[in-house]
Amino acid sequence: MADDRYNRWQALAIGQLTVAIGFISGAALAGLGAGLSLIKDKHFILPAEWKCVFTLSEILLILTLAVSGAAVVTRMLDFRLTARKVRKDKYPDYKKSLTIFGCDKDDYGRATWGFFWLSCIFLILGMTLLVLSLVATLGDKRIAVSARDPVTTRQPFAVDVAVLAWHHYRQRGRTRNGSNRPVGGGKGC
Repeated sequence: MADDRYNRWQALAIGQLTVAIGFISGAALAGLGAGLSLIKDKHFILPAEWKCVFTLSEILLILTLAVSGAAVVTRMLDFRLTARKVRKDKYPDYKKSLTIFGCDKDDYGRATWGFFWLSCIFLILGMTLLVLSLVATLGDKRIAVSARDPVTTRQPFAVDVAVLAWHHYRQRGRTRNGSNRPVGGGKGC
């Protein structure tokens, strides 16, 4: 009975580690993609003091992907060696080695957890630096209501967003000829 409970909890732990490594890889890839897409945007200009922070965040996210990949590989080697050990216990004449590249299953288990925690640290640092550099860069940007009417006075970023949202709301009701009548107005709708 105790072996059944242990096996069930062990299977749950293996499944959760899989999900966690997948989440870390996905989050790192999303942050890396967001940063690279912003670099391609000609309107996104990083201040000189934040270029190093932004670059470091992208490097940390790349390292997160690499370390997560290493965690997956060491985990698979751990599973392979564990299966070999079970076969050797069941069949004493089993001849395959219980080491791969000079490491046994316990070494690969420790390496998997080490890579997992290292990827967590890299992800947290990379995303924190990415968010800080984006907030510092985009927090100073001006949002113009239109190209003909740029906002020239200094106001908080939230006010810019509110003005832009109001402008978008007002534009939704206009017809193709530019009149201020709501769409469908005067037609008895």
